[in-house]
Amino acid sequence: MRKLLCLAVGLASLSTICSAQTITETFGSGANAFTIDFVRIGNPGNLADETGFGSIAYAYNLGKYEISRYQIQKANTEGGLGITLADMTSHGGNGLSQPATGISWYEAAKFVNYLNTSQGKQAAYLFDQNGNFQLWSPVRAAGSNLYRHKDAYYYLASVDEWYKGAYGNLSGA
Repeated sequence: MRKLLCLAVGLASLSTICSAQTITETFGSGANAFTIDFVRIGNPGNLADETGFGSIAYAYNLGKYEISRYQIQKANTEGGLGITLADMTSHGGNGLSQPATGISWYEAAKFVNYLNTSQGKQAAYLFDQNGNFQLWSPVRAAGSNLYRHKDAYYYLASVDEWYKGAYGNLSGA
């Protein structure tokens, strides 16, 4: 079952997914080990709601909480990712339990790649040897999505995947 992440998105307060069974995965090793909680999003093949969002043809697991500064720090230390975080001193501080903010999409993609490769799985996103983002070839891509590899286990949630996870297992009724 593939796992999706929403980085720096407030899923923790959304009761529709927080009541679901939690699946905890461990990443890193030794002093750099950390966990991420996921929840199962079911009702495959649902229709979109009145907004036009949330139609997903498959079941999946979605990150239950936003990624924390602690998780990024551990991945940075072990994986050499070089992800920078915004200084939140004037907004409540830079505590390790605070959400990771100020991360670009490319840095989020590198974090997700670390989650995959640290567990011996296929990287989701393609970067060349200079760190430049590339598109996958159609035979390696996830359907028509040239951004994501078809065999990646962890990847960033699409708008529809996030919406369905945030607002419930939409019935389309």
